[in-house]
Amino acid sequence: MKKLLKLFAIVLVVFAFSACNNSSKFGTFTDTRDVKIYKTVKIGTQIWMAENLNYKTNKGSWCYDDNSSNCDTYGRLYNWETACKVCPAGWHLPSDAEWTTLTDSLGEKSAGGKLKKAGITRWSSPNADTTNEIGFNALPCGWRNPDGSFSNIDIDANFWTSTPKEDNDYACSRFLGHKGGVFSTYWRVVAVFQCGVFRTDINATCRFEKK
Repeated sequence: MKKLLKLFAIVLVVFAFSACNNSSKFGTFTDTRDVKIYKTVKIGTQIWMAENLNYKTNKGSWCYDDNSSNCDTYGRLYNWETACKVCPAGWHLPSDAEWTTLTDSLGEKSAGGKLKKAGITRWSSPNADTTNEIGFNALPCGWRNPDGSFSNIDIDANFWTSTPKEDNDYACSRFLGHKGGVFSTYWRVVAVFQCGVFRTDINATCRFEKK
């Protein structure tokens, strides 16, 4: 009987430790600029926002289809110049290398599926091989084109990185599509014109990492 009680006590301790570990994985923070509260998630050694930024700037950011309800669901779309400086205090736009640290920790070929919101409530079918098992909650927010039109909501997600090419004509973004769990890298055109104003070939969403 004593052995059974001892074993039961050990099981309870292990369970309690696991529960504490799991609860400490998730958190929240408040963006003091507009008092919006965002979910966070710890993945490996990194702490990430678990939802897209929705901070309205004077220029360089949009809601998909200019509909504010899309900002509430998917976050805002930003050009690269704005993305590089819109982060809340204590956070930063991750580099391509920091995204690679994230995907490597999840397994390169399966990382996308672990990051994406599962099911087809938000993502278009088939959204195969997705689990969202780490609570990153990636959503298909689409993008805004240079001509002001919008494309691919519920189909694609594009996340800016802080990484430019050496000539600064391109910036790196990370891409997720609705057909599976592959997490791809794209170089997006960033053309400078008229006193340093940036024009990008798309306006994408932002997910920040804690400093």
